[in-house]
Amino acid sequence: MDRSVRNPRAVPVSPRISLSAASMAAPPLPAYADALAGTLGAVFANAIVYPLDILKTRMQVDRSGKKESTLHGLRRILAEEGPAGLYAGMLGGLLGVASTNYTYFFYSDLLHSYWPPTTTLVELAWGAVAGAAAQICTLPVSVCTTRQQTTIPAPSLPSVVKEIIHEDGISGLWSGLKPSLVLVANPAITYGLFERLKDGRKLTPLQAFILGAFCKSIATVVTYPYIMAKVRLQHKPSLPVLTTSPESHTKAQKHASEKYYSAIDVLSKVYRHHGISGWYKGLEAQLSKAVLSQAILFYFREVFRQWTWVLLLILKRKM
Repeated sequence: MDRSVRNPRAVPVSPRISLSAASMAAPPLPAYADALAGTLGAVFANAIVYPLDILKTRMQVDRSGKKESTLHGLRRILAEEGPAGLYAGMLGGLLGVASTNYTYFFYSDLLHSYWPPTTTLVELAWGAVAGAAAQICTLPVSVCTTRQQTTIPAPSLPSVVKEIIHEDGISGLWSGLKPSLVLVANPAITYGLFERLKDGRKLTPLQAFILGAFCKSIATVVTYPYIMAKVRLQHKPSLPVLTTSPESHTKAQKHASEKYYSAIDVLSKVYRHHGISGWYKGLEAQLSKAVLSQAILFYFREVFRQWTWVLLLILKRKM
């Protein structure tokens, strides 16, 4: 670690100096500490927007072709299942967010520390490598959370794990791995674009919020069809949760009997039934959730970085 971190008096923190001003003069955090700051920001952000996560997942696996606005969908879940329905599987969801983001930030910061990127292409490559590592390590949590979010009432996390292993073996916990690896392009685009536009400047939390929202919007629109395909591969087929009329119910039953074998198979069958618009079903909810959570993450990541840096100084002072 840098000398200025080992010596607390190198950058004194006094009551007269704001936390933000002090942290702006601080040396870079070590990889594990920066990963922790990013993870705390991600968990906090996703806890706030979790109802949108529930809704976008249900829209993505629904095969009825029925369209529904984000606001109407949230109201429907609230009316049919109560407040608990908006937070089904939240523990597993936040566990997945924490593990995925910590793994991503850790490997990303590690790569940047040893091999600083000199071009946008290298920046994107480092993001892809970090994203792939995160997906391989944490995909089982994502699979279980998808099952919880699309089953009414939501089963417990241990029961979902047992069910998946019983039906598909251990490999079932890595359902959708191939599209998940393709989707490392999403964080790679998000963080790569963020770092390029940031261009080494110190951002205020508000600036990070706005820039993060913009970058995540671009990444989400580009990769959305594969996001939908991945969720459908992880989902245990059942009657679509948005189906209401008897006619659409019968049609949905026939469509729901189709089994998916790959992301390309998902996209092909969805296109056959619903056209291009089927690839983007739930985009509004996904975009709302993704952009809000990413923007909040970037905002609070900067806040938690400040507190993490001060905490490291306090710990070093006491050692």
